[in-house]
Amino acid sequence: MNHISIPTQSFSTIPIRSPEQRHSEAEAQAAAVQQKLFDRAKARSGIDKSPKPRFYERPAYNTPQYWRDTARGWISHDEQQADLADFEARRKRAVDSKYNRVAPPARHERAAPRPSKQFAKAMATQAARDDRLTPQSKALLQVLVARTGRGRSTDTTKTTLGVIMNRCPRSIQRYVQELVKFGYIRTQTIKSRRTGFFIGLRVWIMDSVLPFWKQGGVEYNADKWYSLAGRRRNRVETDVSPTKVNSLLLSGLSAKKPPWFGEFAYGLASP
Repeated sequence: MNHISIPTQSFSTIPIRSPEQRHSEAEAQAAAVQQKLFDRAKARSGIDKSPKPRFYERPAYNTPQYWRDTARGWISHDEQQADLADFEARRKRAVDSKYNRVAPPARHERAAPRPSKQFAKAMATQAARDDRLTPQSKALLQVLVARTGRGRSTDTTKTTLGVIMNRCPRSIQRYVQELVKFGYIRTQTIKSRRTGFFIGLRVWIMDSVLPFWKQGGVEYNADKWYSLAGRRRNRVETDVSPTKVNSLLLSGLSAKKPPWFGEFAYGLASP
């Protein structure tokens, strides 16, 4: 009887590392990488050896600028160790909170807006990219553009806008002031002919809000306005109904207007 010999293979066992060992190995690897970056920045030729600025602020830890400043001698060894400890503490908090769900913010419990068929026409993204504006100011600008419809102006009140935006009239006033300050809208208070009281707010949308194919209709810059050749200065826009033009003309003659209103609406010289 023939015996077939099967070669035996030696299998090496894979050591099982504890979480503490894996964490210590990761720390050692991170420290080696940081030391390598430091040595590379220190050995780089042409490093500025200028003195440390008087009002110097340390950049974020483990960034290229941080290691360049360390190579210049602007960051001491003690400061580097303190930044490393803060960095490791933040990373440990991030790891510990991986599977912990935070409570939802309080705004998630607010009532949803009521359904509406209102929509905004095409807008430029300049206001959306403007860091000088608050998010609520940008949202209010979109609502104002939707209220203008096919025209360039709308009559409203701060109370009405506050109900729409779910904000108080004082907040609406701040948003409107921001939009006026940075040239996105122009406003004028509406005065009653019977009582003399201010009863509303008239808002004009400027060219910076419209898309590029709609711009060039009306601008507040008088020098640029009168320098445009072939400009028809007897109308506010090109796609507005005659009824609204007559209404705008009558309202323009019924109340005292700001100095720039004649140039804006009718292309007339200010008195």
